[in-house]
Amino acid sequence: MAFKIDNLTDWPNQTTHIILDDKTIATFNFRYLAATEKWVFDVDHDLLLVRNITLQCHVNMLRQWINKIPFGLMCTTLNGLAPLMVDDFSSERVSLYVLSASDCTMMEKILRATVPEE
Repeated sequence: MAFKIDNLTDWPNQTTHIILDDKTIATFNFRYLAATEKWVFDVDHDLLLVRNITLQCHVNMLRQWINKIPFGLMCTTLNGLAPLMVDDFSSERVSLYVLSASDCTMMEKILRATVPEE
């Protein structure tokens, strides 16, 4: 089940540690880049280490590693625009959710669904 990351503030550099369903820990570091008005993040997990991913609205920001890791990261915004302000988390304009493996599978089915022809 998706877990909302609710401990982020308007601080431009912050780290959070999430205990996943398999009891491993995923560490996320979020940084706000004022010059380009965007958030980037790093992920550190036993199976994956990536840096400087631009935070965008997406059902699974970690989708390209779906066959490597047992979790994902969903980003939603109130207005559908990408996160671009330092107070995006504290104002709750942006919400982040850590997805379980089953959540990732469900999202993948939705993304791969074909639109029926009329």
